[in-house]
Amino acid sequence: SEPLSPCPEGAYFNQDGVIGTSEVLLMLAAFGDVTTGPEDLNDDGVVNVSDVLMLLGSFGMVCG
Repeated sequence: SEPLSPCPEGAYFNQDGVIGTSEVLLMLAAFGDVTTGPEDLNDDGVVNVSDVLMLLGSFGMVCG
């Protein structure tokens, strides 16, 4: 079997083994926030469409 790929940096919020619905819900709860928190994946200081698209690009990824 192949080793699991690492998740994209910062996109794995709840450590349950997969980037899924929980991460999307956490991202949407923080949408519009001015923050340096984990939901700000591109480190621009705000949770916005760019962060959501980065997360959705990793949706379903199994993390190792």
